[in-house]
Amino acid sequence: MKKVVRYSLVSTLFVSSFLVGCAKEKTATKPKDKKKVLQLLETGEIPSLNSVKVTDAISFNVLNNVMEGLFRLSKNDEVIEAGAQKYEVSKDGKTYTFQLRDAKWSNGDPVTAHDYVYAWKQLINPDTASQYAYIAYDVKNAEKINKKQLGLDELGVKAKDDKTFVVELEHPVPYFTKLLILPSFYPINEKYAKEQGDKYGLEANKAVYNGPFTLSEWKHEASFTMK
Repeated sequence: MKKVVRYSLVSTLFVSSFLVGCAKEKTATKPKDKKKVLQLLETGEIPSLNSVKVTDAISFNVLNNVMEGLFRLSKNDEVIEAGAQKYEVSKDGKTYTFQLRDAKWSNGDPVTAHDYVYAWKQLINPDTASQYAYIAYDVKNAEKINKKQLGLDELGVKAKDDKTFVVELEHPVPYFTKLLILPSFYPINEKYAKEQGDKYGLEANKAVYNGPFTLSEWKHEASFTMK
């Protein structure tokens, strides 16, 4: 059964009025309709879908639906594996080894550990100027790299193979897996992102997705649709 989520962009005042007005009405259902469409109202435009650059709630909301990181929250708000099939932590609590599950990008490319390495390096890269780079400072050498004291290749992340992603930390971080539910730590398809250049994440067809939905349509300042 095809599921579609459509967002329309409206003012906050109109959203409030609309919800109050609809509270007294019953919604008609069409049981014979096999395509389920959920229509929602959003209060603004999506600034970007580049996960290492976004800082706003609207972009985060969309990314949470079209992308998937190593972990996610369950319906009970528990941190559970998502892109990670399983993981191990070293005895000193400073090295995390993630085994990735089999998954594909929306263009058919496999999601690999290299996609995480690329994304995390872009998050820390001072040229990216990510406002959320600091949340990765627990990763080995991240802060020094972001402050241009070390080169990007000194970041404590590596792809042991296509399905094994290894992260070294500066010190033990008991809540580290909780941090990894944030969109800033999502993978990015390196080859595709480099092909798009500065246009990456600025149109529905200028990004690839590895989550439960894809952004199928994006009418700027009007609406966007996820399928």
